[in-house]
This record gives sequence, structure tokens and C-alpha cells, in this order.
Amino acid sequence: MSPRLTFAAACVCVLAATLAGCSKPSTDAPQPAPSAVPTASGAAPAGSGATEAPKQPAKGARSFTGSYTTTAVTAITVPEGAKWKGEDGKEGVGDGKLTLEISGGDAVTGTFEGALGAGFLEGRRDGELVTAALRPKEADDNGFYGTFSAKVTGDQLVGALAASRANAGLVREGKATLTGKR
Repeated sequence: MSPRLTFAAACVCVLAATLAGCSKPSTDAPQPAPSAVPTASGAAPAGSGATEAPKQPAKGARSFTGSYTTTAVTAITVPEGAKWKGEDGKEGVGDGKLTLEISGGDAVTGTFEGALGAGFLEGRRDGELVTAALRPKEADDNGFYGTFSAKVTGDQLVGALAASRANAGLVREGKATLTGKR
């Protein structure tokens, strides 16, 4: 199997795993309409008990900064008969910085630097889930390509990333935590 085919297979697996964890809430059940009839006593309308709905991520433009830490992925299955040897496992392992912007239209853009080199993030926000593709700043430098997925929780983004070299010689995974800027 060629290195490019191996890389393509790895990217498909990472994308499938990312999408498998993504589910949309059911919209089949109609939401009850709030009561528009005021009460004579000024008391709260029925159904407005002390329980509150969980906080939804704030809509609109938001900025986040944070860090990531990557480790080497060592469990890669190579088909019998394939002649493939991974590169030195030290590159792409370690810490780095992330910046991320979410537009009012839910487009996600950002940058990363550090262990994975320097590059860009581009993706979307869907509710509280943020997903983005990673790509190096220079397409011809054999940098890291991959995916980033995170959940918006208040003023934080907590998630994971997976990346590999364009030639599939190195595969990395990591965790990321970003905090919203005010």
C-alpha cells in the first residue's frame, strides 16, 4: 500500500470517528409555547419551577486561546506484505498553542503552532460541538494535517486533535483546552 493511500485511509478513519461522536438533538417533539396570558396575582406561570434549562453555548462571534499536547500513535496496523516504515517518532510530540475564532455564522478559523509546526484551522460550530481541519501554513513543507473536535462548555473549549504527516509517516493524537477571551 502506498504511503498516500495509507494516509488517506488514516484520515478517513479519523474523520469517521469524529463524525460518529457527533449527534444532533431530536427536533421531532414540538416545544411547548410559553404562556402569554398574564396572571392576576403576578405569580409566576405554571411550569416555571426552580429547575432551569442547561446553559446553551452563546451564539455570536467568540475568540478562544489555549494549548494542546500531542503524543505518538504507536498502534498502526500495516497489511501483510506492505513495505512501510514510520519515521522517527520525536517530531510532532509535545506542546503547542491554539487560537480559534468562531464567527456569528458559526464558521471556525484559527492557527496553531508548536509541536505540530505552524498551521491553520478551518471548520464549523454546530451547537456546542466545534470541528475543524488542520493544515500546515506551507503546503510543501511535509507538515501535519488532521482534525480538531471540541465541546463548548461555558467559556471553555475542551477537545482532541489527531494529525499525521502528508506522507503518513507520523501519526499524532492529543488533547486541547482553550479559554474564551473577553
